[in-house]
Amino acid sequence: MHKFIFKFGDVDRPMIEDICESLLEYYGFLAQAKLVSTDEFERFQTTLRSRQQGLLEKMERYNEIRHDDDVDEEEKEAIREELFEGDHTWPHL
Repeated sequence: MHKFIFKFGDVDRPMIEDICESLLEYYGFLAQAKLVSTDEFERFQTTLRSRQQGLLEKMERYNEIRHDDDVDEEEKEAIREELFEGDHTWPHL
């Protein structure tokens, strides 16, 4: 999700919420089909819901500085590193 937020500049709250809900639907389907255990699905659900707010906060902070001409590129990179913990630099994603 870090790379997604970084790579696609117009990510907003509804988009993140839709992605999270879609993931829950998909893994719920896998659990119903017995391809994922109920326990695994419940753990995934708990993890996703607990991390969603943090992702939203990172996305909003990044959107604040992304197109801000008053923030130089070096400072933007420092903020990216802080927000995305280096995930934004993965070249293969």
